[in-house]
Amino acid sequence: TEAIADARVKDFFDEGVDLEVDASQIKPNVRTTLIVKREADYAGRRLVFVASVGGEQGSLTASVDEEPVATPAGSLPCALVKEDVTLQGDKPGFKLLADCSAEVADLVLEIPGFADKRYGTVRAGRYALTTQAAETFAGKRFVLRGEHDGQEGVSNPVEV
Repeated sequence: TEAIADARVKDFFDEGVDLEVDASQIKPNVRTTLIVKREADYAGRRLVFVASVGGEQGSLTASVDEEPVATPAGSLPCALVKEDVTLQGDKPGFKLLADCSAEVADLVLEIPGFADKRYGTVRAGRYALTTQAAETFAGKRFVLRGEHDGQEGVSNPVEV
């Protein structure tokens, strides 16, 4: 309910980090989000927001989450295959197939701009996943995700 003064962000463990915050931008009774630029520089750190209100100093601690390690493409025993097809009305289209060499659990086709398509557990084999109009997905990238031998994996990406 009162104005904030002398606002700063400090690293919980490293006194070398001391970022000044424009306290005039923080309004009483209004939720405010502080954005840390160069987030990767602060990943895994605990930052402390310190400010004075009515002459008393207070603080708030937040952790900057580390980016999850990306699952490498091709780590799933399924290849995503695109075959060109002709749709009704002679429109160009494509068919996506999964060519799996081993069983995969929780297989998901990520469809850009649409809900993912889930297939559950599939055994080794070749599976028709979807047929779509090429113009709808021009320049878009598809990928399969799933779990094999207890590890999450990703197929090769396919671009339309």
